[in-house]
Amino acid sequence: METLVLRSAIQYDPKVGGFAVQDINSKEKKYLKISFISQGLGEELFTEHMRFIESFNAAAKWDKPTMVLAMIINLFSRDRPGLTNKKVVENAEGRYSMLLQAYMRSKYSFHEASTLYPKLLLKLTDVRSYGEMSAQHVAQVAPQDMEPLLKDIFSMH
Repeated sequence: METLVLRSAIQYDPKVGGFAVQDINSKEKKYLKISFISQGLGEELFTEHMRFIESFNAAAKWDKPTMVLAMIINLFSRDRPGLTNKKVVENAEGRYSMLLQAYMRSKYSFHEASTLYPKLLLKLTDVRSYGEMSAQHVAQVAPQDMEPLLKDIFSMH
């Protein structure tokens, strides 16, 4: 669920007020309107979701490469349960963290990058708790009560 939360943050376009999705057939970018997503999540969880998206994107300065690197760092989190080779995952997390830091230093002043980087890492800790909360909510919704597209979005079978 964490990956879904970060993907939605990356795909959110505030100018359109929706989430960008690629049409498989036409390769055209389409947008899911906020109202469609709020129906599936419920108002309270949706409000929390949008608050996270806004704060995460603000911490990343709405920069797609920054957001994607943060998502990769989250995927390679060494404290995930059930990892068999934590050292390999820890090394990957470290490399992507250094890459993100270097990218931010190349894009912003040293001072600004030094301020933004820890804020972004704090957002990654938020995404885990938010992802757990979202997963609990989605698990309570009966699949037959969800729109087909929302079932795909939340990987409900």
